[in-house]
Amino acid sequence: MRSIERERNGNAMLGFTLMELLIVIAIIAVLAGLMMPAYSWIKRRGRTVQAKTEVEHLETAWKSYFAEYKRWPKDVEEAREYRIQNGMMGVPLMLILQGHEDARTDNPRKWKFMEFSMLNKSTGDPVNPWADPDSNAPDERDYYYVKFDTDFDNNIRVPDALRGSVEDENLSRSVIVWTEDDKGNIIGSWQ
Repeated sequence: MRSIERERNGNAMLGFTLMELLIVIAIIAVLAGLMMPAYSWIKRRGRTVQAKTEVEHLETAWKSYFAEYKRWPKDVEEAREYRIQNGMMGVPLMLILQGHEDARTDNPRKWKFMEFSMLNKSTGDPVNPWADPDSNAPDERDYYYVKFDTDFDNNIRVPDALRGSVEDENLSRSVIVWTEDDKGNIIGSWQ
């Protein structure tokens, strides 16, 4: 009624009342609260898709490496399964795939088979989307893992770390790559 009386007197009301502002703020807060779980799910799903894409790219990079050189890197025969981590095996697998100068014995043509989207800043290791790139000691779940078919029968025995996430005891592949999400779920190139 007051606004009607003011208009009659020639004084038009400008702006909102305090009650109207509080109602608008409350509606916005409720909508934001409803969107947070959806945002969290979308962010998690994005990381899962990114990790899946990277393990598939890693598998493709290793197959391309094998197609080019007709062999796996020299230390693979001894290790058979290991984490792709800077400092492992003398010549890190990451540097081999990047065609780095330090990997010239395993990649003499210095071909770039793979670029890594995220590296740990202190160790230089390629890490998955859940990793903290600034961490001085990445968690074991932050890494990518690889296993090669070193006897060339296109059959890889499933490592113990993957038991329960793979139905068969063997995978019919020449190379497999996997990582874990923040809840310990395996994300593999064969899935």
